[in-house]
Amino acid sequence: RVEIMNADESFETTTDKNGRFYFDDIIKGTYTLRVYKNSKSTVPTAAGQLSVGSHDMILSCIINDNELVVLYQNEEEGTAEVQDIVLEKNALTLEVGESYDMVFRVRPSDAALPTMKSTTDNAQVATADMDGHITALAEGTATITFSANNSNITRSCKVTVIAPTSTAHSLTIIIVEGSIFLLIVIVFLIAYRRFIRKKERAEGIVNPKHGRRAKE
Repeated sequence: RVEIMNADESFETTTDKNGRFYFDDIIKGTYTLRVYKNSKSTVPTAAGQLSVGSHDMILSCIINDNELVVLYQNEEEGTAEVQDIVLEKNALTLEVGESYDMVFRVRPSDAALPTMKSTTDNAQVATADMDGHITALAEGTATITFSANNSNITRSCKVTVIAPTSTAHSLTIIIVEGSIFLLIVIVFLIAYRRFIRKKERAEGIVNPKHGRRAKE
């Protein structure tokens, strides 16, 4: 659970599996951010202060080792010149077929995010578009480089692509479930055989000492 508040109001959201969360249309002001382990927790696992510039922003945050890392990108045109662009992550691990939306932080906060370009040194492994959407295509590593138009600012992210763990996990589940099913069948057959033999003995069909059909 994540809570953001100022003197006038407060909002809540939840993190995704990467510890990442968003708030839209954050207006100018100073905010307190608190992250709780779950909806019932009263003591935050991470907290921080956020000062927003002169126009609305999309706020993106991520939790790294209980440290709150705040990033944001501007929605509207800013007035200041861009001095720096910071990537949300400089290294990233994805499974084949997964994607990730990179978030850029603009400095100063009252500057607008410029149009971005992206390149990759291994297009067979991972690619990215100008909006920071990274797609993992095959196992391996690739360096995605983002650069701002009309600027010499460039930032890179190393992407490591691994085999889908879900496939191996599913195979393990299938093997375990198959083994359990086979065990149930074997136990059933043994129990059924004992039941038939007991029934035959009760009817005098089988000699209990020799285990063979009795003579009529």
